Amino acid sequence: KKHDFIITQFQYYHTNTCEKDDDDDDDALTTRKMMRTTTLKALFFVVASFFGPWCVRCASRPGVVGGVRETSFALLVRDADAKEMDSYVYTSLSMPSEPHSVTTFEPVADMAIVHHMLVFGCREKEPSKTLEKIRVGGGMFSTGKEESATKNAEPRGDVCANNEQEAVLFAWGKNAAPLHMPQNVGFRIGGGEERNTFNRLVLEVHYLDPNGEVDSTNNNRKGKSGVIVHAKKGFPISSAATLVWATGFNLPPGKEEVKVETTCVYDQPRALKAFGFRVHTHELGRRVTLERMIGGSDRAGRRQRHNKGVLLLERDPQLPQEFEQIAEKKLIIAPGDVLKTTCYFNTMSRTTVTSAGWGHANEMCNLYLMVHSDEPASLSCEGGGGAFYISVGTGSSEGGGRTGLLATRPFATDLEISKSKPSLVVKANIRDKATFTIGQVGGVVVEPGGEFAWVFHRGPKIVWNEYSFDDETNEYVGSRTPIDVETILRIHLVTGVIDRKFGKDKHFMPHGISLSPDAKEVWVTDCGLHQVIAYDAVTGKMLREFGIAMKPFHKVPHQGEGFQRSPQQGFCKPTAVEILADGSFFVADGYCNHRIAIYNDKHAYVGDASMRDDQQLNVPHALAISMDGTELAVADRENYRVVLFDVVVDNAGGSDISLKEKTKIDVREHGLPYGLSSVKANDKQLAGYYVMTWNRKPNEQSTVKILSMWPMNFGDAQEDFINGNAIFDIASFDIQGGAENTQYPHCISAWSGAETSQTMRSRYLKPGGLVLRRNGIDILLGYTRDLIDTSESNLIEWFLGVDVDDAESFASENSVLVEVVHSPQSENASDLAFIAMLMLFAFFVFHATLAGFNRVVSVDKSH
Repeated sequence: KKHDFIITQFQYYHTNTCEKDDDDDDDALTTRKMMRTTTLKALFFVVASFFGPWCVRCASRPGVVGGVRETSFALLVRDADAKEMDSYVYTSLSMPSEPHSVTTFEPVADMAIVHHMLVFGCREKEPSKTLEKIRVGGGMFSTGKEESATKNAEPRGDVCANNEQEAVLFAWGKNAAPLHMPQNVGFRIGGGEERNTFNRLVLEVHYLDPNGEVDSTNNNRKGKSGVIVHAKKGFPISSAATLVWATGFNLPPGKEEVKVETTCVYDQPRALKAFGFRVHTHELGRRVTLERMIGGSDRAGRRQRHNKGVLLLERDPQLPQEFEQIAEKKLIIAPGDVLKTTCYFNTMSRTTVTSAGWGHANEMCNLYLMVHSDEPASLSCEGGGGAFYISVGTGSSEGGGRTGLLATRPFATDLEISKSKPSLVVKANIRDKATFTIGQVGGVVVEPGGEFAWVFHRGPKIVWNEYSFDDETNEYVGSRTPIDVETILRIHLVTGVIDRKFGKDKHFMPHGISLSPDAKEVWVTDCGLHQVIAYDAVTGKMLREFGIAMKPFHKVPHQGEGFQRSPQQGFCKPTAVEILADGSFFVADGYCNHRIAIYNDKHAYVGDASMRDDQQLNVPHALAISMDGTELAVADRENYRVVLFDVVVDNAGGSDISLKEKTKIDVREHGLPYGLSSVKANDKQLAGYYVMTWNRKPNEQSTVKILSMWPMNFGDAQEDFINGNAIFDIASFDIQGGAENTQYPHCISAWSGAETSQTMRSRYLKPGGLVLRRNGIDILLGYTRDLIDTSESNLIEWFLGVDVDDAESFASENSVLVEVVHSPQSENASDLAFIAMLMLFAFFVFHATLAGFNRVVSVDKSH
């Protein structure tokens, strides 16, 4: 089909670039041109005739998808094995020793016979010895205590061998369509038990009625039901996993609406990209929703784990129960997200209590969210407001108690802080060998997952000094023109490459930077502009601005011209901003007004944070939201303290929001709290606040410390307070390295790093294919040093954890902090080599052909 297109393009190139002959040679050139065109057509015809049929046969051969050989695994059971309604039938298959990636789940079933099907993944290759092939009842609720209308349920037994937890890979119901995985995304199967993969697949088929009537015109089942799993050789670039919500409950009869809620906190370090979701109830279900929760207490002051929801997904469970594709929503599950599933039931048709259970007359409340990241980890939520527990995969979790690398928080004495090795070197592009010069860093924030950092800097010329602002009016007088370089940078933390940049000719004195919870927006505060501005994180387009440019606002009215009067209108040298999931945000209006301004989800000003005593804030310099979004922390710099506020929201779905002071933490013995960050991933039991303090002394007398504030009873809404005061385990770590590392620190961003050999630092790759995972906290410090006074970068990465040099030996003594895993090897080296050789051959053939025609053209012109 491409022959004519190629020839037409070649003729166009030849006619417009090679035929510039004189008019008196037109006839001769026309003849020669026709001969060359005919020769060219013949050449392409011969090549296409020789290679074309072979390529077509390759591409269309069964078992080949996109030129890659595909393998199918048929998980099928005989309908005849199910003797009665609500029978559960099981089968399983061992996966091959070579790594594979699932591309498609193809259901083979009819809803007239089959109620639902589930495909589980097991890490171990051997089958479970307790899983019976056929039983009446069981399924998800397999205790053997549930009763159907006819008999007791038979215990299901363990899905996986050796009491290992299973993971849900696929679910089907109500004649749902096949599920095709996105490009470069798939479930890992096969490859051996030492890898993070599934080595056995188990199928569960719940029969509604084995003798149900099926449309014979569209029935290719041949008396069998199940799922055909299609896979291609090699692990995927991005590994799929499933988040599952499920819980037990009882529904009262005769109610138009009964809600069942299941809530968990995602406490793992990786950001998960969602691409599909499925809901499941029985006949009473009307809709199922997924919400991201915010808020720490209600209007009455009752402290709660979550209070207001932001709708993410919704679906009618009576529709075909397929995985609805949601890639276009760009939904990111970030560390610290509190996620709630709600099932809405109508029980008007029932006269007795309906319980959650295995039978079709019972009910269920399930939501399956398919996600992908660099390392797979299947998670389950059974409610209660705790953390997801890991079914199978990389990571650790204490909330569910099912699996966990860490049982307790490490001792502070086991940790130390040091510069990351190799150090972060910022470059304009991947080919640039020169280091990119970053000016004074006003703010820094790391994206969820820890792969990219956003920096708000002042360029090579602008510095904050005693001449920057008018002492009386606080107007910016340092420069009359905006900074003429891109002030907002997005930096890849492994390569150091700047992959996005904007903000040129828009800012005067950059200070704070923050991200919306979905990382789609970048928010900054500019002390020179006296404004808060929101940008699109991808395009750099300005979305919103708050305050009047270059006009400082004073909370207490002043005499004279140029002062704003209304609190809705602006700020005076704002220092920081934090955004909630519903669009509400808080602004540290820092250097002049010493307040925290509150804006609701409609971006309307609703008031300021109130203090319990007369000691008001004095330069609130940084803000941080707690892991679960219930609390705002403020670095009250000149008062040498950190102040915690409860986030109070309207649980009726309104726009009211406020801050209620909770406690103050004095840090005077360590220094002034300049920077503040919240680590929301609790996989290493190191979630909490991280404060950067500085004693503000020159040269050798200068000290910088990182304070870790770990809640003693993290995750418990009632037990982490005594007499209204928060109980923290506070540890102090000194930044070493002399004046180069301790002069003019300004901001901090801390995160729980998720190191893998695929995407992160290769320096931990050990001989024999082992990669050492650093279990600790990564810290990025921004400095406001004048570039002419230092040879160091204004952006330095640090690591708080076990010393990397001693980590491998430490691993044998303390598995709490260090994990050694096998790094995946390339599974497609031979295929890639063949493709590379083919491309090289095609390159030489093409250029040889062009050279021949150019020679003919030059001969023509010589005549």
